[in-house]
Amino acid sequence: MFSEGAKDVLKELKKNQRELGNYLKYDFVTVQILQSILSEIGRTSKADEGYEGLIEDIVMIRHQLTHFSAKKASSYHTPKLKLLLAQLNNILYNSCFWLLRNKAFP
Repeated sequence: MFSEGAKDVLKELKKNQRELGNYLKYDFVTVQILQSILSEIGRTSKADEGYEGLIEDIVMIRHQLTHFSAKKASSYHTPKLKLLLAQLNNILYNSCFWLLRNKAFP
């Protein structure tokens, strides 16, 4: 799925947001991390609008990190951004782990 474009990824994640919500929680920490990441790269967050906004932010971050401009590369290599991305990666890793575990061992 992630080899597809951002619109296709967004569509699939929104289509499965009920199941996704069981593993990726909408909480203050996740919203703050997403808002901070997008602020660092000059984008606006939609996470405070609800769960769909959280999904849109994750897809936007994925898109921006995949297709960033070499002219703006230095803004993607700041220590703050690396720390925020590590925190987000940890949240997403744990969500994926529990999703896969519950699929394999229902």
